[in-house]
Amino acid sequence: MKTFDERTDQVMQKIDTAIQKKRKRNRIITVATASLLFVIIVAAVLFVPYEWMAPSVLEYADSGYYSLIKNLNRNKYRDENHMSAATPKNNFEYLLAIWNHEEPRGVSADLMENVSNAGKYVENTDNQVQGVIEGDLVKRTEDYIFRLSTNYDSDEAILRSYTIDGADSKCVGTEIIDIDFIALLNAEMYLSDDGKIVTVILYGNKERIWREDGKGSDMDKRIYVLSFDVSNPASIQSLGEFYITGEYCSSRKVGQSIYLLSRKYVSFRDLDFDNKDTYLPKYTCNGVAQYLPPEAILDQYTPDENYLATLMLLQEGSLNVLDSAAVLSGSRFFYMSGERIYIPCAYSESSGYCETKTMTDIICLSYTADSMEHIGTTTVEGHFQNQYSMDEYNGILRVVTSTSENTWRGHNGMELLIRGERNVNLYCISLDNWEMQGQVVAFAPRGDEVRSVRFDGNTAYVCTAQRMTDPVYFFDLSDPKNITWKDTGKIPGYSASLRTFGDYLLGIGYNEDAWLKISLYRETETGVKEVCNVDTEYSFSSEYKSYLIDEENMLIAIPIYGDLGLSRLLVWQLEDGKLVEKHDIAVNGMGADIRALLIDEYLYVLGDNLVVKKIK
Repeated sequence: MKTFDERTDQVMQKIDTAIQKKRKRNRIITVATASLLFVIIVAAVLFVPYEWMAPSVLEYADSGYYSLIKNLNRNKYRDENHMSAATPKNNFEYLLAIWNHEEPRGVSADLMENVSNAGKYVENTDNQVQGVIEGDLVKRTEDYIFRLSTNYDSDEAILRSYTIDGADSKCVGTEIIDIDFIALLNAEMYLSDDGKIVTVILYGNKERIWREDGKGSDMDKRIYVLSFDVSNPASIQSLGEFYITGEYCSSRKVGQSIYLLSRKYVSFRDLDFDNKDTYLPKYTCNGVAQYLPPEAILDQYTPDENYLATLMLLQEGSLNVLDSAAVLSGSRFFYMSGERIYIPCAYSESSGYCETKTMTDIICLSYTADSMEHIGTTTVEGHFQNQYSMDEYNGILRVVTSTSENTWRGHNGMELLIRGERNVNLYCISLDNWEMQGQVVAFAPRGDEVRSVRFDGNTAYVCTAQRMTDPVYFFDLSDPKNITWKDTGKIPGYSASLRTFGDYLLGIGYNEDAWLKISLYRETETGVKEVCNVDTEYSFSSEYKSYLIDEENMLIAIPIYGDLGLSRLLVWQLEDGKLVEKHDIAVNGMGADIRALLIDEYLYVLGDNLVVKKIK
């Protein structure tokens, strides 16, 4: 039997053992907690992006433009710090750059009297979508042609009306439009369905604004939209005026509504959130000026972008603003179907350290005669060449993009492109849920990019090229989940415009020496064949709207550049499977501004004057 002292020692040992275990457990918990805290701190230090270093804009939190201000502030910060693919985005990339002996950049924050009606509208523009009218320099009714000319020497526009009377056609009305531009950059027009209202869009530099620091000057760009009563073509009367600051991009007309896309350049150097003129477009309708309203701006962030693309919905005639929508995007074009509007927002995305690839968010808006609503956004890899790269058909959005993946290396404060990959993708996206239904990725030869696209029902026609040789592809999209295609293989030159032409596909573009080439393609059992072509030594207009393509008469007319401001209109006709040159017509004016209309037996050619030639 143990003594009292022995029992006491035994109890104390057990207590001491328990205390030691508890202390050990506490130490383990303490060490684990400290280790976890250390990991959190290290992760915060290494991986939290430098973006948090951007100056706070909380003082504008009560502004209706707060979301836009935050996004512009974020992009200004990225721009000021020269952030790019080769710029470390956090301390981990910074240390990695040092390990790789790179020098990181951008880490610190440093005239007829008895005429009463011009007649019913007749379509003459080759619009991409039926019923969605595109602006042009010539519009017509059953009895009159209206022509918008530009005098680049005096920076004025001239609206003329001509009778449609064969060889006896003449100018009966003239309206000189002087907006006092320093430089007139672009012009186009629309005609109402009843042929009584002409809407003119003029874009140019209104005035020169000198910077306070004297280091340079910026130009104040404006877009004027003017409406005229032309019910009496001999006496054109002004109706309304609208203008908006920014660059003109594109427009459409559906019914009595005009959709005008512009973009406002936001200079990060001059950006001042207390001065709305530095980041918001200002528009004036019949003398009343106001800024783009906050509710029009979509909360869509586009990295590095400092253009605000604005779509204005205007009422034909009065030019009253019915609705508006804006998004950060540098795009100069949009695609518009019979029900929806698509605005592409392209950007560069980092896909790894010193690696980038091009991506595009496609903003989709539904529209009515007096409103627009954002209904969805989808993202695809690559960027769009132009509006023809998009198409909507049977509930599917089909798009073709040029992709670009680049690897950069920073060294001694410079960025060097060490690897660049280009190709072309085709995507089919459901408009019900914005999910991908089918795709063909990187189908072109390595290094190619999109040169032209045309969708026609279940077929997509695509021309790709790297330099001056191209394949032309015919895609069968009848089953978006099982896309098949055929192609020509590489052939000389490439087509800059594609269009169906009877049983053929017509390609207008360049030969290997960069002169005009016209090709006709047809699908065979095994591929696509170039069945005939016209190879020339002519410089030609690259403006698609300057071409006359008449499938009924199988006729093609294209302006050719000449000397001393003179141009020529060459006319070919398809005979026995060959394109035969039929007419060579001299025209005063710039090739891109020339328009030709085939009405009955006469060809009406409009340059700086009207030339009428009987061709049948």
